[in-house]
Amino acid sequence: RHWHPGPVAVDEGLQRMGVGSLLMEVFRAQMDAAGEEAYLETDKPGNVRFYERFGFEVVGEQVVLGVPNWFMRRAGKGWASGARWKTKDTNFRREPVIAEKKER
Repeated sequence: RHWHPGPVAVDEGLQRMGVGSLLMEVFRAQMDAAGEEAYLETDKPGNVRFYERFGFEVVGEQVVLGVPNWFMRRAGKGWASGARWKTKDTNFRREPVIAEKKER
């Protein structure tokens, strides 16, 4: 079993504001909690660097209909993937944290 995000995009006017990073942080936390891996594809070189920041690695490249594509994978990390913590009185439940909008 694996995860496959996408297609995902942030409106050009909202880029560089952390929206995509927040989406990926939540996605990463959820897949880590499940201990499962994820795959994705992109045809934008800048996206390769973006996804690498979240632990994805390029596992293949291919030209599709004349367009270069990168195929990426991220291994599952966390409790369900076999990681073990030997800490007394630790809560092992892992959930993504989403910042709440504060009222002004």
